[in-house]
Amino acid sequence: MLNPTDRAGRAELDALSTAVLGSGIVRGLLDAIPCPIAVLNRQRQILVANRAFRRLAAQPDGEELLGLRIGEALSCTRAMGNPGGCGTSKGCRSCGSLQAVAAAASGHPRAAESTLKRDADAGADWTDVGITCVPIAIEGHDLILLTAQDLFDRKRRQALERIFFHDILNKIGGIQGLGSLLETGAADRETSELAGMVRSMAAELVEDIDAQRSVGAAENSTLRTNPEELDSFQVVDATLRMYLNHVAAAGRTLIASPAAGHVRFRSDRKLLVRVLGNMVKNGLEASRPGDSVILGCDPVPDGVRFWVHNPGVMSADAQLRVFQRSYSTKGAGRGLGTYSMKLITEQYLRGKIGFESTSATGTTFHATLPVAPAA
Repeated sequence: MLNPTDRAGRAELDALSTAVLGSGIVRGLLDAIPCPIAVLNRQRQILVANRAFRRLAAQPDGEELLGLRIGEALSCTRAMGNPGGCGTSKGCRSCGSLQAVAAAASGHPRAAESTLKRDADAGADWTDVGITCVPIAIEGHDLILLTAQDLFDRKRRQALERIFFHDILNKIGGIQGLGSLLETGAADRETSELAGMVRSMAAELVEDIDAQRSVGAAENSTLRTNPEELDSFQVVDATLRMYLNHVAAAGRTLIASPAAGHVRFRSDRKLLVRVLGNMVKNGLEASRPGDSVILGCDPVPDGVRFWVHNPGVMSADAQLRVFQRSYSTKGAGRGLGTYSMKLITEQYLRGKIGFESTSATGTTFHATLPVAPAA
């Protein structure tokens, strides 16, 4: 067991650093990689750091980094204000970076995140860093390969998004409430209908904002599921009711398949309805006035298959790119619908999603879910 305060001397550090670099080619390769990378000894000291890591540590030449630990290199106030340095204060015990480095020193790869209070020239500031550590062996020496990622911008964006979504949903909820009051107390039919339209459009806006928030959470692996016992026909009926009066349904007919059956299964109702809703909206937008869009479900071995059919046909290019992020046949910035369908269905509902589109049969999107998804 290593003493957390034990450090290698300068001569040993120089020898190990030379062994790691081997030649100028190795340093050139490390510097060409845009991700911050450092090689550490078992005492958690830096032997080599590439250009990206030196930039993160605000040490352009890198000489001053030799022998430092991660917290010291990144000017963590816990490391700078403690005689033993990085990893020796009480506050260091919960540090994700320290845990990742210690795990790798014991032969186990580890990834973690840390929030550091940095002693910057302009005053202390906070930053979030993601650390991945992997044990490696070079010239018979057991070392640690560390990659770092500055997460500050991502974390700040996520925090601002949470505040934005919370505030705007509260305001739209107020508009919905006012619409309901106006609709109830309207003196004439026309006013009642207008108030109902306001309430309906506010509800659609809430759904769109919540869908965008779910996509962000799914991409960040923070989306939580809430599985419950469901009936397939009831899911079809609930989705149908949500979109009967949608603006995209104007002039189109949206119906449930007469053959839609009852299959008992377990899944997240809200996420599933969102996936099917995207299918329905895509089908309505791909249809022409007078067309019918059909939503159905069928039992399959050990599962249930939901599907939405419209008479239109996708181009060959659209069929190749339909599930790509940011791709849409409706223009720039409209490509999260089908992408989110696949992301949520396959990563969170444990299902599979696909489609068929031909000039003879039209287009059918389908999502197949297990009766009971694996935990």
